[in-house]
Amino acid sequence: MLRIRNTLRHIAQHVHPDTRLPGGKLVQEAIARMTQAGKSFYYIRVTIKDFDTLRDLHGFITAREVIIFAASVLSDVISEYGTAEDYLGHENDEVFAVITTPARGSAIEEQIKTRLESTLPQFYNFMERDQGYVEVPDESNDSGEIIRKPLMSVQTDVTKSEE
Repeated sequence: MLRIRNTLRHIAQHVHPDTRLPGGKLVQEAIARMTQAGKSFYYIRVTIKDFDTLRDLHGFITAREVIIFAASVLSDVISEYGTAEDYLGHENDEVFAVITTPARGSAIEEQIKTRLESTLPQFYNFMERDQGYVEVPDESNDSGEIIRKPLMSVQTDVTKSEE
């Protein structure tokens, strides 16, 4: 019972509070287990670029909605294109991890990009979507100058491991 309780406590400490997905340390442990077992895998690191700009401009509640929404989209894609053994983690606010098989990896990666790129703009107001950018104060100096920042987009980085 003590081992089970300690394992559950360990997992609870390493999950993202909003999505309840395994966090960075658990993602790295999953990759290490697969590598040690000699299993081939396709690791997709999904980054929501310019997430911090949205959070600064529209607040933490909107940012939290983006995170939960993105996790839902990733979960849906894995359900449709993956297998029960696929892994979904949440490394930090703007970075998710998907671990699947090399045979399914490319299709999952493409679906993730397509779905998120087409739906992330909904978190901006009409004018920002129409412009294709947001205007924010330049934090690099104290001039108070307004600069343009891009809307959120998706970047995927892939690591493949073959048997």
